[in-house]
Amino acid sequence: MSTKEKRYGILASLGLYVLFLAATLSLYGIVPKQYQAGPEAGSDAGSETIIIGRAFLQTVPVDSRIGGISLFFAEPEGADHVRIEVFGQESGRVYYDGVISLAGLPESGEAAVPFSQSAEAGRDADLAVRITSAEPADFGLLCSSKEPMRYGTLTADGVLSESSLVYQRTLLRDYWTWRRAAPLPYGVACLMLVKLAFLAKSWYEKKRGKAVRFPQNEKWWQQVVCGAFLLACGIFFLRNAVSLGAAWAKPECYSRIRRISAFSYAAVAVVNLAGMGLVSYIVLKSPPIERIAAVSVLVLGLFYMVAITPLSPPDEGYHYQSSYKLSNYLIFQWDRPEAGNSAHFDYSELTPHKNASGAYLRLMTEGLSSGAQGSQTQIPKPRSGLSYAIEYLPQATGLAIGRVLNLNFFGIFYLGRLTNLIFFTVCVYFAVKRIPRFKALMALAALLPMTLQQSASYSYDAFINAMAFLFIASLIREYTAEGKMTGKDFLWLLIPGALLTPAKVVYSVMLFLTFLIPARRFGSGKRKWGMIAFAAVICLGVLIAFNFTSLYNRVMSALPGHAIQSTITGEAYYSVNDLLRDPVKILGIFWRTLRNDFLLWMWCIIGYAMSGLSLLIPMPYVYGFAGLLVLSAAFRGQEEVRILPGQRAAFVGCFGAVVLLTMFAMLIGWTTAGDTVVQGVQGRYFLPVLPLLAMAFSGNFRPVRIDRALLCGGLALHACTVSWIFTWTLAH
Repeated sequence: MSTKEKRYGILASLGLYVLFLAATLSLYGIVPKQYQAGPEAGSDAGSETIIIGRAFLQTVPVDSRIGGISLFFAEPEGADHVRIEVFGQESGRVYYDGVISLAGLPESGEAAVPFSQSAEAGRDADLAVRITSAEPADFGLLCSSKEPMRYGTLTADGVLSESSLVYQRTLLRDYWTWRRAAPLPYGVACLMLVKLAFLAKSWYEKKRGKAVRFPQNEKWWQQVVCGAFLLACGIFFLRNAVSLGAAWAKPECYSRIRRISAFSYAAVAVVNLAGMGLVSYIVLKSPPIERIAAVSVLVLGLFYMVAITPLSPPDEGYHYQSSYKLSNYLIFQWDRPEAGNSAHFDYSELTPHKNASGAYLRLMTEGLSSGAQGSQTQIPKPRSGLSYAIEYLPQATGLAIGRVLNLNFFGIFYLGRLTNLIFFTVCVYFAVKRIPRFKALMALAALLPMTLQQSASYSYDAFINAMAFLFIASLIREYTAEGKMTGKDFLWLLIPGALLTPAKVVYSVMLFLTFLIPARRFGSGKRKWGMIAFAAVICLGVLIAFNFTSLYNRVMSALPGHAIQSTITGEAYYSVNDLLRDPVKILGIFWRTLRNDFLLWMWCIIGYAMSGLSLLIPMPYVYGFAGLLVLSAAFRGQEEVRILPGQRAAFVGCFGAVVLLTMFAMLIGWTTAGDTVVQGVQGRYFLPVLPLLAMAFSGNFRPVRIDRALLCGGLALHACTVSWIFTWTLAH
């Protein structure tokens, strides 16, 4: 090793240690210094003195059937009796009205308040708990329910009070008793672990006969990446350990909330472990990009599969029911394909289009246990039926396996999600492998939060995105490859294109990009147009075969008096005839929609509005994913591949055509006549053509090996995003 290399190695090691030291010194300010504790923690922060004639009022949300509550009084003084009233704020129905003796309470301080009738969310969204006393009383109320009720508000004589009847006690505690000196050994330990890992790798490579320079100093940046992630995971583990302890410190009356909290914090800890493992795999093993993409999609997809609760993604209930019907055919139940086990449609604790924390508890309780024997019932009507059944085949396969294994509802539901994710993962692997350039871009497009949510659900968006990515990858390959196209190459274009076209007609415009494939790839210009015409006939035939009814209705809507009507309100939608009669008005609606919503659509492509548009990801995470996409497009891969100006213009035109066609489809199929903007357009509809838009504005800079660094950054953002989803769901 030269003197210069040694000098750089020493400087890199010193810089690494300074980085560790600076980061670990910030631990004291990062670790939370307070948490919620149990009754043994000390005096209640919410204690108040009830003055004669003063009434305390606590509002309690109702999200399930409730037969009573329990109030825990701490060290009551000055009053022998208090009056408790519980009534519904909407209905005014009285559920309890009685006087209890504080002196006669058990040692735990629990006062049971049974209701005269069950309270349900359908009757009252909120209950009011009023406590009054005939004489001054001083006591603390620690807990307001044996069922999971979210924190309400406390008013005294109509004035909002800072204290709460709901258990809300804090205990201040410094976790770093060594103050700022404590992070020092932690930083040294991180540094030593990383150094040992690289030394072990060097020793192993030398043993196998590889020439390796002294302790991998030429890869000091890899040590920085590994050490930073080890440090971050340590912080996350510490924070979640504190939160987990806080959850289990709640009194037993919060048993359900304790269990949900424990599930969420444990899941977040595992997410960070997985992130550290994936980054270590990328940095130490340096596998091909396509393998990194596939492993990352599968691992992260599993976390999104659990974090996003059942029925939460857009229209997942309909997709599940369509897949269930198809699974009847797969297990040879052809005599009654419209029937299913009623236990498989038990949607309790689940909320359509919204993440529900109760689903976590139900998953913990039921798991993959054997299924209940329900009665045969009619499958709830799917929205799209099975007009194009192939897009539900992966999900239906998992459902069929789960039903053969006699799993319960959650078992078969998650197994169907898993097979859909596996199908998408396989397609992503081949898409990234086949594309000669933009491998990191294709991988990051498959790793966006919105892409993973849809691929880890029952949505047929997984099938559409998979076919689109395969088609785009094969298209770019044909643009740049040398020699004559083989039959296998032609099939890589034809099969994804033919399967994509019937899924959603608007994506058919992508097929026109095949016109830009050089004639030399076909052997001659005549042969080029012949093969393209052959492919066009096949795609058009498949399109008409599977979408004849839909296309017929669209054509008929152009006739006066034949506009499509809403099945819910009965109001007529805009029609093709409206466009022909007053194109200026329709163009004005399009322009107004683009001006108001286009930027939001772009953020939603990444994953800003998850679930049923009810789960809003923090914008810094969205900006982070957008930045990674920009960088992956700016720096080309190792191949000498250039995107020509004509191809760039075609990519922009294709993206714009998909946007306009989607708006037109939603105008005549979802927008009531009289609306001034197009309704129902979502950013996820443009995910299949997002790589084309990024490639259109890509750079041709000299190759810089940042592909793996970009993927590591994506994994870090996903760890934060999934952690935030669990936290948000627990709080809502």
